[in-house]
Amino acid sequence: MCLFMITLLAVTSQPAGEPDWYPVAPGLFWEYSVGGTQSFGADTSDISGEMVRNVAGVFQHEDGFPVSMIVTSATITFTPRSGEAASTSAIQDTFYVCSTDSLVLRYQSLDSHEAFVMMRLPLEVGLTWSFSPSVPTVDRVESLDETVTVPAGLFTGCAYVHEPFTTPGAEGSYDDFYFADGTGLVKFVLHMEVEDRTDNAIFELVETR
Repeated sequence: MCLFMITLLAVTSQPAGEPDWYPVAPGLFWEYSVGGTQSFGADTSDISGEMVRNVAGVFQHEDGFPVSMIVTSATITFTPRSGEAASTSAIQDTFYVCSTDSLVLRYQSLDSHEAFVMMRLPLEVGLTWSFSPSVPTVDRVESLDETVTVPAGLFTGCAYVHEPFTTPGAEGSYDDFYFADGTGLVKFVLHMEVEDRTDNAIFELVETR
């Protein structure tokens, strides 16, 4: 993604005419707002916050292929409607992405040999894939013509990927992802239902550069 330029081309190249749903060029940056609710039985809290994600560089995986390092940080605040004091959580995450003309793969480290499938390409309505054999979810492309309005603006022709959970006790849970060509992830919804707890967090793109 000299060696650096060869790597850059290997990571970011897309087949001519194909949409770039998951751009990973070094220096890309996304900022998201966070909203939603969290409920424990009859107690409900409002969710607010922000998340930023950037492509911090391109590195060589231990097995000899280039990967883009994605760094994510988020600050999430939970404000009880009961009037109790709010609480805030800080989240940090780093992972590595290898993007080809047929797959977008995620690795947790530069020496990890387990690849998680984030996307199969080219996207087509009805296309499915499993994130990992150890994770009981199946992603499905529901649409390639979604219109999404977020603080960053209006995005048309978006890909909509639905990821329902099949874990016992969490069958009502799902993730929804919306991708715009050339921009990447513009909106996603994380919905979790486990026993008497329900989380519904909505992430919307505010800025990208």
